[in-house]
Amino acid sequence: MIKGAPATAESAESHAHEGGSDELCINCRRYGLDEAEFHCDLSEDERLKYRVGIFNWEDEEDERLIATDLIRNLSHAPDCPLCQLVLAAVQEQHHFVGKTVDGNGRYRLEWLYVPRKFSRYQDTDGQHVRMVQVFSPANSDPDRLAKGIFRFADITKRENIRSLIAPMGVDGEGDSFMKARKVDALIDVGLLRRQLDSCEEWHGDYCRELTGELKNKLPSPDFMVIDVVDMCLVSPGEPIRYVALSYVWGANGENSFLTTVSSVSDLQQAMALKKCWGELPDTIQDAITVMQGLGERYLWVDSLCIIQDDAENKQANIESMADVYAGATFSIVAATRQHAKAGLPGVRPESRGRPQRRAALGDSRELVLIDDMELLLARAPWMTRGWTCQEWFYSSRCLIFLEGQVIFSCRCATWREDVICEQGEPNKITNLNNVDFSYMGLGYELRPFRRFYLQRDIARDIGDILMNTIHEYRTRKLTYDGDILNAFQGVLADFARLLDSKELMGAVLRVLDWCILVQVQGTRRTQFPSWSWVGWADFPQWIQEDDLLKWINEKCWIVWHHRGITGDTIERVERDQTIEWNPDAKLLECSEAEDWNGMPFAARVQWQTYKHGRTAEATRFDLPPDLPCDPSISAKRALLQFWTYATKLRLSKAREGWAEVALHDCDGIECGSVVLCSGAKSGSKPLEECDILIHSEANWAMGGSSYVKHKDRKTVRDPARHIVEGSLNILLVSWNGPVAQKLGVGTIFQETVHFLGDHALEWKEVILA
Repeated sequence: MIKGAPATAESAESHAHEGGSDELCINCRRYGLDEAEFHCDLSEDERLKYRVGIFNWEDEEDERLIATDLIRNLSHAPDCPLCQLVLAAVQEQHHFVGKTVDGNGRYRLEWLYVPRKFSRYQDTDGQHVRMVQVFSPANSDPDRLAKGIFRFADITKRENIRSLIAPMGVDGEGDSFMKARKVDALIDVGLLRRQLDSCEEWHGDYCRELTGELKNKLPSPDFMVIDVVDMCLVSPGEPIRYVALSYVWGANGENSFLTTVSSVSDLQQAMALKKCWGELPDTIQDAITVMQGLGERYLWVDSLCIIQDDAENKQANIESMADVYAGATFSIVAATRQHAKAGLPGVRPESRGRPQRRAALGDSRELVLIDDMELLLARAPWMTRGWTCQEWFYSSRCLIFLEGQVIFSCRCATWREDVICEQGEPNKITNLNNVDFSYMGLGYELRPFRRFYLQRDIARDIGDILMNTIHEYRTRKLTYDGDILNAFQGVLADFARLLDSKELMGAVLRVLDWCILVQVQGTRRTQFPSWSWVGWADFPQWIQEDDLLKWINEKCWIVWHHRGITGDTIERVERDQTIEWNPDAKLLECSEAEDWNGMPFAARVQWQTYKHGRTAEATRFDLPPDLPCDPSISAKRALLQFWTYATKLRLSKAREGWAEVALHDCDGIECGSVVLCSGAKSGSKPLEECDILIHSEANWAMGGSSYVKHKDRKTVRDPARHIVEGSLNILLVSWNGPVAQKLGVGTIFQETVHFLGDHALEWKEVILA
């Protein structure tokens, strides 16, 4: 029906097919969707109007509106090609959000303006292409937003999933830009080659931004690749142009052909892989076939290029995984297949998996249904797997093999096989972001997070960057839970390198103070330390501290050491910016009366410590051999040893379903709170086996005056003194012999320490597992 007219029985009858040269039903003919309607001359104001994606279902005056009707009326015209395209779009949208199509729901068709050309800053003048957008009630489901996969591209903020209907174009014709492209049963290797070459010509080094180290060295000392010409494994010895394969192994032995210590020599012989071609999983076979078609020679595949039963070789390659994918010219991504034997869609006959849906209108016109990019990728197994996160994160260019088409994605653009959209200029970045059709997978990067975050001040914003990257990773699944660290090792190593630091058990040592303040629930992973996010099977959250390095320098005092069970392997954590424990510093010039008054808490800790002859250096001693913690983490020096103040506070009883509990001082006055890790028990009685460790000074104030007003003012040594409004970060720990385990993270008022007094504070050496 036209322009929002009421849906009636008459409108249903009008969908009935009456034949005719264009084969459309009566109602669809009234839409006037002939070839001329898909081209238009618009002013800038009109173009903006057509680009806005927010609409009112009841708005009958919207100039973009073509039609709105009941979904059930689409079934009255089973032979109408346009009705069937719209119905297919509605069904896909409902399937994506897990809804059943309701025939009484309404669909809506409206125009979308798409420019024929892009300049760097604005759309060009002249005639432009329009497409038909299809909306349905499935789009309004708010729960859909939680299922979004492009966390960093802000695609989940869109309120509507859209499908498009576009006219068919022809590659090379001047008026075909942004029209649909015909997708055949087999991939067009020539098109993929042109897209790769166009990216290298137009975007230059921007889409292969390598550090100096990667330009001049191999990702790892034992780096191997497959030579797809000589069909064998080779060790290049110097940096080369290579391609990486990213795929899902599968859980049931689908990737059983592996390089081992006993087979690596044989696989390095010329034509060795040709002799065992039938044993290779289909995905690896197809990747080699694509490489040969593209004219590329060297391919990196983890199962073949890592010696799987050589622990040293495997660990070295795992730690350099980020460099492997960052150093690749591009990555071949098997996105929609469940395992290694499933192959790449479109490489073999009848393997596309999803035919292109086209509607012939007469003898010369065709309309094509273009799926929302989120619909194409949301259910892709590759997008849900933990191991592929860092591969996605670091690949500068990708050929993403989906059911029905291949997507080319680089740091500047995203080009689809089913849309004629390649455009650019040498040495200029093609900016597609001025146009509201990101749902087509155009106009934004599919992997923007690394580029976006690395454009920020890494030293200032490392906490936010690291937390969001870990959050993206933790939305994914691992076949083996014990891989939680290995599958993210490359990302951690990269962040550590950016900060000129090291990583340890999921933490970047330069910001170790912040990493330890992770709040977690879930079950305990005993093979990893309790102080790290990898030690808990839960979505981690951190206490937010702005400008972490400045916070560490000014408000932290702990000198960290990491060690194993024996005391001869203690290593101090070195940080460029950290408080120096200098007994000759000016802070020692403060008089005793200024103790706890007006001095930064971190400075007070150092002053009082040196004043009383205390130390911050780790004691060298061996722990008992029957230490109650996993030997594997002890062997990796994952125990933290340090000195800080410890005290006792009373924990209130936790309410059911709540992880946060209140802390009370010796007078029963609430003085802070702690978020308990899973398994931590709290009650109304003092937990004598637990300690509160004062971790650092927080950047935000809890309001010390609100705490002081509940205390007896007579207990204050100087009633006129300044009340410190700040707060302290704390750790709640329990003891297993000489070793502590983290049970929670929280905050207390700084004033609490004043009221506790020196007699309730103990300068204590802690070993945290």
